[in-house]
Amino acid sequence: EQVSKGILKDYKALILPSVLSMSDAEVKAVNEFSKSGGIVIADLAPAGYDELAYERPASPLNQVTVLGKVFDDKDSDMCNAIATQLSEAGLKPIVAVDKPMPGREAMHFVDGDMHLFAVLRDPYISADDATQTISLPVKGHLYDLRKRAYLGVADTVTTQIPRNQA
Repeated sequence: EQVSKGILKDYKALILPSVLSMSDAEVKAVNEFSKSGGIVIADLAPAGYDELAYERPASPLNQVTVLGKVFDDKDSDMCNAIATQLSEAGLKPIVAVDKPMPGREAMHFVDGDMHLFAVLRDPYISADDATQTISLPVKGHLYDLRKRAYLGVADTVTTQIPRNQA
């Protein structure tokens, strides 16, 4: 519903994990998005069915990179291929890290001038307790919500991401 209402105009990339069914309005919106320079990456054949599960003879999506297998964040070749494609399109990760570590996921929420960053650790992928330095794309007042501590004005933080915590 959001896609057909135009939400894609605010984004640079769209990833379609196992999106086998799409309405004609969604297909049109995704095609317009990719035509205007947006990057679209799918794992399997996207939009092979309409919203009523009627099979289409071929995917109606244009300019989509189809990886041909289900997304797997443990597949380093797949992750590197996606990262390379996004990087070549000029897209950067939400945060930069001093050393890549498996099982980390970063999120960025914005409300006006306020930015909220969260880094989560998946305990099924990551068993380490390593310290990591995270660089943010904006400088500001940093708070460690887990420790309930003000860290000062900065754009980097060195921390551990405990199991099952942000």
